[in-house]
Amino acid sequence: MSFGKATPEQKAAGEKVDRATANYNNRITLRGIPDRAHRYTLGSRSTVEWITER
Repeated sequence: MSFGKATPEQKAAGEKVDRATANYNNRITLRGIPDRAHRYTLGSRSTVEWITER
């Protein structure tokens, strides 16, 4: 599982990945992940990042 590729606008803002998109495999993509989901943390990491690494 990984985050999506940054759009040209996001790259211009200095972002490397699109955190609103998560790619599970070549057929399953989750889009529209809100910033609020990234602010919720388990310990020192975002829950979305924790799930992505698992």
